[in-house]
Amino acid sequence: MKSSVEGSVSRTIAQWRAIARTALARDMPPSQLAWRDDGTASHLFGDDIAPSEPALVGASVPRQFVALAGSVACHRDELRWTLLYELLWRLTHGEPHLLEIASDPLMHRLMRMHRAVRRASHKMKAFVRFRAVPTPDGEEFIAWFEPAARVVERTAPFFAERFPSMQWAILTPDGCARWDLTTLTISPGIERHQAPATDDSLEDLWRTYYAGIFNPARLNRDAMR
Repeated sequence: MKSSVEGSVSRTIAQWRAIARTALARDMPPSQLAWRDDGTASHLFGDDIAPSEPALVGASVPRQFVALAGSVACHRDELRWTLLYELLWRLTHGEPHLLEIASDPLMHRLMRMHRAVRRASHKMKAFVRFRAVPTPDGEEFIAWFEPAARVVERTAPFFAERFPSMQWAILTPDGCARWDLTTLTISPGIERHQAPATDDSLEDLWRTYYAGIFNPARLNRDAMR
């Protein structure tokens, strides 16, 4: 599967990693940094930090941290980068097993964010509903969705694998995913009024589809709420 990404969460976290590497190389504690939503940072009440030092003390950073950071990066909490850098700092400054301490307040908060992102991804898989839209190149199937977290990029491959022979697009305020039968493209988000008008003729088809995959025995009322 080919993929193309523009203005994505992955690029933002890559930017955060580069600056975090620089801050670690300069031995800058979390209290000296002010992180922004786009993954950039500045010295507290000072200049912006430009990534310069390529080396990360990172041989000692557990691989689980990378997975956790990739998930937490999708959360909407404006402190996510601050919390992740605090975790990274502690992992590389005397607490290498911190990821295993669920009772630690920082780990507890980050794991709650991770679970929230996982739930948002699950709901996207369960509740996205495509509708047919005529285009100059033929019929395309469009869905509008407003996820609780920025999960479009990490969840879109599921739809490419589930519907490989269907041209579709999932439009959200955070980002848009489009599958053209060969390439999965992630582009910046749009507003609801920018989404094309859709044909409701597939309503009964999708109701039948979801009725077929619904299993009452697996119902988690808390997750559904």
